Amino acid sequence: MENTFVIAWRSKSEPRWGQGKKLLARDEAVALAEELNHDYPAFTHEPFDLTAPAAASPVAEATESTIVAVDFQSESEGAFDPQVEEREAVLI
Repeated sequence: MENTFVIAWRSKSEPRWGQGKKLLARDEAVALAEELNHDYPAFTHEPFDLTAPAAASPVAEATESTIVAVDFQSESEGAFDPQVEEREAVLI
């Protein structure tokens, strides 16, 4: 059996998520996720198969926070372009 599973985790109280780096066999990943869920109840842990076709990691499905800069003092028409403002906010 190949080691193709990692542990994906997500915080239950904050917008934090991640994915482990250690490759595990399916049985090991399931057992470890159960143990981690018991020991760390503030997080949800799930085994995730990196080789599954078109599978989206629970981490990837997590919503992202976006900060959009808005200038409420601007008088010019079309001054607010959410696409441009969003990219600038991310790059800053």
